Amino acid sequence: MIRYEELYNLRKQFTDALQKAATEAQNEDEFAVLEDVATDVLGCMPVNLMSCDYIARGTVASYLDEKDRQDTKKINGLMKQIYEDDLFHMNDDYLCDDLQFAVDKFYKYNKEDKDVNA
Repeated sequence: MIRYEELYNLRKQFTDALQKAATEAQNEDEFAVLEDVATDVLGCMPVNLMSCDYIARGTVASYLDEKDRQDTKKINGLMKQIYEDDLFHMNDDYLCDDLQFAVDKFYKYNKEDKDVNA
């Protein structure tokens, strides 16, 4: 017999712990460990429940300028922007183009904020 309540409670405990760890992460080494955990979990989902196609933090960071690829604050900002813009792909051939567009938008807005605050 499947115990749905038990599965729900386990999921809640795990996601709460992962969210707390992500909030407390201070640098890209710590985020890399959390990304590995999240990737492992998504990769273990039964394929008859879902297809796991996501945009990982490391992939997103690789689109930033070289000097920004270890800047946790900038990566967090870009990840938030991608989430808010609903940039989600399932077997989409345009992922690379859309990520480049997101990065261009990210740098444009950051430049405008600096120009306004200068």
